[in-house]
Amino acid sequence: MWRWSSCDISRYLFSDRERDGSIKIYYEDTDVCGGTDIFDIQIKLYYSLLDLFTDNNFKSIYSDVAQYGWFKRGNRFAKSINIDGRRGYMRVSNSGNCKFRNYFFKINGKVLHIKERFENIGKSNDGEGIY
Repeated sequence: MWRWSSCDISRYLFSDRERDGSIKIYYEDTDVCGGTDIFDIQIKLYYSLLDLFTDNNFKSIYSDVAQYGWFKRGNRFAKSINIDGRRGYMRVSNSGNCKFRNYFFKINGKVLHIKERFENIGKSNDGEGIY
C-alpha cells in the first residue's frame, strides 16, 4: 500500500493479486460533494495474443484480428498506438457501468495487457448523462 497527499486529501493505493494472475492497482476516494474519484488499472502478462483472446472470450474473432501471433495492420479490434517509443495497440471497451482502455504491448515475446478504467458510463464531468 502506498500513500500520498495532495490538496488536503489523503489517498491510499491498494494492490491485489486476482485469481486470474493479474495485478490490480486501485484507489477510491469520495470528495466533499459526494463525488467519487477512482483510479483502477489491471495488469497481466500473457504468453501469447491467443492466450489473451481466449482468457477474455474473444477467441472466436482471433483469426480475423491477428496474424503471426500479433495484431493485423488495419484491424478493427484495436488501433495502433505509440507511447514514448513503445508501439502497441489500444481498444476502448465497456463492461458493466464502466469504460476501459485496454493496452496491448509485445515484451520479450509475451503480451502485456493493461486495462484502465477511465469513465463511468452515463456520467460526464458535469454529472449529465452522455447517452
